[in-house]
Amino acid sequence: MPKSLGQAGQALIEYVLLIAITLSLVTIMATGLRRAVFSLWGFYTKAIAAPCPGCPAPPEVK
Repeated sequence: MPKSLGQAGQALIEYVLLIAITLSLVTIMATGLRRAVFSLWGFYTKAIAAPCPGCPAPPEVK
């Protein structure tokens, strides 16, 4: 029994909606992860750029 036109349209709309939701979640997760990675790399950059283990990092390192 072939699908009616309304059911095929609904399947397409559901597919597009699921793709949009997935892309939104990935964007939100990537933004949060990017902030965490930047803060972690900032910490390591300051620790590595310091001239000695107890010295502060140079002012050029942000």
